[in-house]
Amino acid sequence: MSTVGQIEKQTQARIVALLQGRLHYTYLGNWIDRAGNANIEPERLTAWLTSQGVPAALASRALFELQKVAGDTSQTLYDRNREVYRLLRYGIKLKPRWVKTPSRSGWWTGSIRMPTTLPLPKR
Repeated sequence: MSTVGQIEKQTQARIVALLQGRLHYTYLGNWIDRAGNANIEPERLTAWLTSQGVPAALASRALFELQKVAGDTSQTLYDRNREVYRLLRYGIKLKPRWVKTPSRSGWWTGSIRMPTTLPLPKR
């Protein structure tokens, strides 16, 4: 068995233990061999955004913007990662549009904040 990457794996195991033990995060497992594994999980992200009160149409637009930036092969990997981080950190700015939802109608403005890659802590 190769020892390449063993220190990294030990470090990852310590971080997972910290996040589970002290911060009560849910560990979803190692998805390296999971079918459909991707950096952006559209179903999970859309579900999270709608649970935060973001209308489905706006969640769809935000997801489109995030995937567009992440998949822009005209940029270097560094530039794409920097732009994705900026969107995750500061939100995706969407221009106001008329939004009609079951609970409200009106102009929706502001930015949509994305979750980090870690799931929200259990409460």
